[in-house]
Amino acid sequence: MSYKVLITEDDQVTALFIKRVIKQMGHQPVGIAYTGEEALELVKSESPDLVLMDISLPGEMDGISVSNVIIEKLELPVVYITGMSDRDTVGRALKSHPYGYISKPVTEGSLQTVIELSMQRFNLERELLQSQVQLQQLNSNLEEKVRERTSELNSKNGDLKKEVAKRKRSEAQLKVSLAKERELNELKSRIVSIISHEIKTPLTSIKSSAELIEIHLENQSPGEKIKKHIGSIDRSVNSLTNIINETLLIGKIESGALEPEYEPTHLRELIDDIIDTIESGIGKNHTIELEMGTEVPVLFNTDKRLFTQIFTNLLSNAAKYSPDAEIVEVSFNMDEGTLHFSVVDYGLGIPEKDQKFLFEMFHRASNTSDIEGVGLGLAIVKKSVEELSGKLEFISSENQGTSFMVSLPA
Repeated sequence: MSYKVLITEDDQVTALFIKRVIKQMGHQPVGIAYTGEEALELVKSESPDLVLMDISLPGEMDGISVSNVIIEKLELPVVYITGMSDRDTVGRALKSHPYGYISKPVTEGSLQTVIELSMQRFNLERELLQSQVQLQQLNSNLEEKVRERTSELNSKNGDLKKEVAKRKRSEAQLKVSLAKERELNELKSRIVSIISHEIKTPLTSIKSSAELIEIHLENQSPGEKIKKHIGSIDRSVNSLTNIINETLLIGKIESGALEPEYEPTHLRELIDDIIDTIESGIGKNHTIELEMGTEVPVLFNTDKRLFTQIFTNLLSNAAKYSPDAEIVEVSFNMDEGTLHFSVVDYGLGIPEKDQKFLFEMFHRASNTSDIEGVGLGLAIVKKSVEELSGKLEFISSENQGTSFMVSLPA
């Protein structure tokens, strides 16, 4: 989507560079302002969708003062571009509620990322505001109908009890609608925040690695240095791919488009493959202790894809959320045609206040903010277990660890 962008920058070279990059991105630069006063005039005359604002501007108004006017009175998104990083300036800038912040020197990658994310956030907030207005109108209409009905009830004593009951049902439905609206708004905010972070991080890594590869090629550096950055790009691409695949899988399961395909599966081979994958990646600092009951069959009739999702997510979570614990315990046994297995770690554990939301999409426990993740793994586990008509339970205590128990009928 193309946006109209106003550039406010007192350095002509930087302003022209930004203008060129914006055009290459497919957006429309509507002008360059070199002072705060010029910026306000151009905003009024050109009606941009987004304002890029340098904090340090000549004249009576600096970038922050101008942004306060643009954000509060003209209701436009502003992104700061500045080389200033002192605490007071950053504090003033954050109080003005900008939609982004780019440090100089400006790069094409950072500029493209912040413009896209800022406009997504602005459009989402505008949609939410429109929804709130519509909901207020709905409430107003409902209140008017309730008043009319009350007037009728006063003249129809015989139907009084029925009408009162009807009004109570309407009020209950309205409360449910309001609760669902609040949950939706909270979910949208979590999705924007988490996905923006988890996508921006690998994209930044890819951009940085690509630039370093270009430098190494120009300097004819050893191949090992180039391979290192190629590996970094590969890991970042895999991270983005996993986010997309997990989101698509959730969508397929919820829409009923994913039907379990049961087939005889060599259980031990599949389990060993998954453990090897985890131990060579996120669990490289852990020892995974596997215990297989003698009654566990060689072949187990299940959906291999869903079983892999369940076991992989539980095992990777156990390693990810127990950074200081070396052992992860896994056990399998069979009882009356049902496969039971558990994954036990001795890591962070799940705070009690988060446990009731544990299997909701995009929800992350309050003690995992420093650990990468988007909050889809356990949602996928729960829905996959349900698709296989299984049972999922857990026991957890903060700072003591977590145990997940899964039962799957053949």
